[in-house]
Amino acid sequence: MDTSKEYILQCEKAVKLQEDILKSVSVDGFVATVNYPDSKVMLFYKDDYYTLVDTGHGNSVILPTQDQLQAMITSDWRKALALISAYAKHFDTSHVTSMEQLWLAYVMFDKYRKQWDGADWTPIKEVI
Repeated sequence: MDTSKEYILQCEKAVKLQEDILKSVSVDGFVATVNYPDSKVMLFYKDDYYTLVDTGHGNSVILPTQDQLQAMITSDWRKALALISAYAKHFDTSHVTSMEQLWLAYVMFDKYRKQWDGADWTPIKEVI
């Protein structure tokens, strides 16, 4: 699980994705929270969980795992592999240091037509 400062920033700046994840979690499915000393909180929801971290800016942000990001696109691993391979061939992935970052970049491209510029998610001018 990527908990790097870069991934936290990328997730924090992915405002629409954060909103969409929160919309998918209902109070009815809420089970428990577990606090960890490193400012990480696990939110358990039905059969899944979400990792929240303190951003240091007075709020928390959800850090989706690789499998949670993949599930936002497809449940077919063959299709997932083909999609991520095609994405990596056509877009700059030099900033990527983990599979979570790669899948977050793909989700932001596929669902919101945005790419990471090193500081924020910006609209893609040309889509392949």
